[in-house]
Amino acid sequence: MVTSSAPTPAFTPSPSSTGAPHAPVPPARPAPPQAPDDPWASADGATWDATFSVFGLVQADVWYAALVKGIGKVPFDPLQHRPDQRVTAVTIAVVPVVPEQQPTQRDMIAESSEWTKLVNPSIKALGTTLRGLHDRHVEAQLVPTGRTYTNAAGEVKTATTFKFVRLFGSEDACRAAAEQSRRRRAGGQGPAAAPGDGSDAGPGTSGTSGTSRRPDAPAPLEISRQVAAKFLAGLWSASGKDLVRFGELLRTNAATAQHFDLDSPEVAAVISEGPPA
Repeated sequence: MVTSSAPTPAFTPSPSSTGAPHAPVPPARPAPPQAPDDPWASADGATWDATFSVFGLVQADVWYAALVKGIGKVPFDPLQHRPDQRVTAVTIAVVPVVPEQQPTQRDMIAESSEWTKLVNPSIKALGTTLRGLHDRHVEAQLVPTGRTYTNAAGEVKTATTFKFVRLFGSEDACRAAAEQSRRRRAGGQGPAAAPGDGSDAGPGTSGTSGTSRRPDAPAPLEISRQVAAKFLAGLWSASGKDLVRFGELLRTNAATAQHFDLDSPEVAAVISEGPPA
């Protein structure tokens, strides 16, 4: 028999009430690396994630249109327009589950690279269609289309559009994901506001030609009264249950502005359920 010259370490079991030795304890996992305490090093190694996600309920619509020079999109009329003028207009709005945020809307032509190369492939990757996406809760990223435009202030902006990345089974699941994303952005890992979120009247943002409205009113969106009503409780809470502030939020939110004011029955019902302090 061959024996090793190296001494065999003794193993002494830990005492236990049963007299049986404890199972060996696995080694502890190494601690995660600490963030650098040197702000110069932090600045040198900083990164930026320009991707912004919107979380909410999809409202979609399609219709046949004609592109008229000097006017833009108009409803297609076979009595006025040639067959080769007909295009398919697509309007998609994501109504956020966070009521203090503004809805995000994009208008596009289906027979375009924006739809065929960016938006529609992302919908199909989720195993559905635009019809199936309507009234579903989603996460959608705002990604560059490759186009730029000049806003009213003369600034050159990058046009963005939707890239749908996640479907949720419920509004609660979508809200939880939105809160997780908000916390991540609050940690400095992403932008605090959506690029091209409707503050600029540029390509892809909502707007109505020839419609008179208050200077502070947001561009109207094709959002139903029933969907807009979902915002009321959240806006009432965000206002601190202050009637003046609540009225301002109703007027400046693109989802509620076209349907509600302080005299609306739905608004009165929300106020009565949680009266001002």
